[in-house]
Amino acid sequence: MRTDPIEDARLKALTDVTLVGAAVDLVLGVLKIFLGVVENSQALVADGIHSISDLVTDGMVLVAVRQGNKMADEDHPYGHARIETITTVLLALALFVVSLVIVDNALDVISEPDRDVTPGWIALSVVMVSGLSKEYIYHYTMKVAKLHQSPILEANAWHSRTDAFSSVMVFVGIAGAMLGLPELDALAAIGVAVIIAKVAWDLGAPSVQELVDKGMDRSYLDELESAVGRTHGVKGFHALRTRRMGASVLVDVHIGVDSMITVTEGHQIAEQVRFDLTEQFPEISDVVVHVDAEDDVFDDSLPDRGELLRLLEQCWKEYSPAQNILRTNLHYLNGSIRLEVCLPFTLASSPAAAREIADKLKRRAMEFVPQITQVEVLFSADDD
Repeated sequence: MRTDPIEDARLKALTDVTLVGAAVDLVLGVLKIFLGVVENSQALVADGIHSISDLVTDGMVLVAVRQGNKMADEDHPYGHARIETITTVLLALALFVVSLVIVDNALDVISEPDRDVTPGWIALSVVMVSGLSKEYIYHYTMKVAKLHQSPILEANAWHSRTDAFSSVMVFVGIAGAMLGLPELDALAAIGVAVIIAKVAWDLGAPSVQELVDKGMDRSYLDELESAVGRTHGVKGFHALRTRRMGASVLVDVHIGVDSMITVTEGHQIAEQVRFDLTEQFPEISDVVVHVDAEDDVFDDSLPDRGELLRLLEQCWKEYSPAQNILRTNLHYLNGSIRLEVCLPFTLASSPAAAREIADKLKRRAMEFVPQITQVEVLFSADDD
C-alpha cells in the first residue's frame, strides 16, 4: 500500500502523545477512585471516574487519527481527514456535556449545604498531583497538535486541561470542606464549567464550519488572489473557492488567458498557478485550475465542432482545394466563431492563387455559416 513518509511521521507523533495521555488517565483514575473511597471524598471518586472516562476519548482520538491519515483511495479521492474533523465535533460535544454535569453537581452542593464531606490531606495531595499531571499533558499534547496541525489532538489537549480545571475544582471543594466552607466547591465548579463550555465552542464551531465547507477568511483569500494575479499569462480570474479538509486547504479557481494562445500554453499557465500556490501556501494540498479564454462568452446557439465541420464540408464540397485541408482551428469569441484553415503550401502556386483560394473559402464559409465572422487561411509546408 502506498505511504507518505510525512504522514507516517505525523501519525506516529499523534499516536505516541495520545498513548501517553491514556496511560496518565488510567493511573490517575484508578488512584483517585481508590483514595476517594478511603478518604471519604465523593468529589475525588467522581474526578477519578472522569479520568477513566477520558480513556474513551483517547480511544476515539487514536481511531480517528489512524483512519484520518489513510491515503486517498477510489472511494475517498480527497482522503480521510474529515474523520478527524467529525471526531473533533464529538469531543467538543463531550466537553460541553462535562460542563453541564459540573454545573449540575455544583447546584447539588448549593442545595445541600449540610452534607457530610470530610476528606483529609492525602486526598488533597492526590488532587494537586492530578492537576499538575493533566496540565503537563495539556502542554505536551498541544505542542504536538500545533506542530502537526491536528484539530482533534488540540481538542483532546483541551480535554486534558478540563481535567486539570476539574482537579482545581475538587481541590477547592476538598479544602473548603476541610475548612467548613463547602460553598467554595460550587462557585469554583460553575466558573470552571463556563470555561469548559467556551473551549467546547471554540473547538466545535470551526469543525462544524469545515464540515459544511465554509471558505477561508477574507485575509487568506486576499493572499491567494495576489498570488494568482502575479502569475505570468493570467489576464484575470474569478470563482476562487476554498475549503478545509482537516489540516489541508483545497482551492478551485478559474483563470482567464489570452484567447489566441494554444491549449498547451493555457495548460502550462494553469500548472504554474497550481505550483505557485502549493509552494507559497504549504497547507494547500490540492488546486483545481479551470482555464477560460479571456473573451469567452458561452452561447448555446453556436454550433459545436462536429456540427460546424459538417456544415463546412457541405459548403466546400464542390471546391477542390478544400478537400486538402490539413487543420481546422476554431475560436469561440464573444458569441461568434473565428475560423482558421491550414492548407498544403503546394496549392499556393503564386501569391495570386493563394489569395483566390483564401477568398473563396472565406466567402463560402461566412455565407453558409453566419456565426463565422472571420476566416484566416494559412498555407503550410508541414503535411502533419
